[in-house]
Amino acid sequence: MKKLFLLPLALAGVPVLLVSCGATRIGYETADYRLKENARGFELREYPAMTVAATRAKSNGRDERFMRLFRYISGSNEERKKIAMTTPVFMDRAEERQEMMFVLPAKLEKSAPKAIGEAVEVKRVPARTMAVLRYNGSDSRERERGMEDKLRGLLKKAGLKPSGGSLFAYYDPPWTPGFARRNEVLIPVER
Repeated sequence: MKKLFLLPLALAGVPVLLVSCGATRIGYETADYRLKENARGFELREYPAMTVAATRAKSNGRDERFMRLFRYISGSNEERKKIAMTTPVFMDRAEERQEMMFVLPAKLEKSAPKAIGEAVEVKRVPARTMAVLRYNGSDSRERERGMEDKLRGLLKKAGLKPSGGSLFAYYDPPWTPGFARRNEVLIPVER
């Protein structure tokens, strides 16, 4: 009898879970871009220059990048200013995921506070055209490599030449189930 009662309850909870996972990214400012083309299996986007807080992996074996950036936006900066979280979190691929970046809100583009210490750098990322392939799923190196290879194949087929290393974009908090996560691989292209 208990099993019959729990099944409808569990089934009713699935839509609530999906809506709440999608809603977690709704309230956040997202990196600005202009869609140039949505064809050939990927998107071409124009990203304007943006200001990011970035940190690199250290060789001590512990990955503290997210927490360093989180402390920075939580007030560990010269102005003790709290900064709103944005989406996505960017990870580079060029150097095997050494750098993690938080995009700073547009209102701080020219006035972002400096980080305390040397582990977080506030910097400008130049405007560029990016080829983008969106995918769902959990963050795994194997999945990322597969998506990056797929995008590179689509670029080659389209006659577009990469002009830099790959980035990966993650839009959801870690508690979001893998099937509901929004991820992207981005590769700058010559236009």
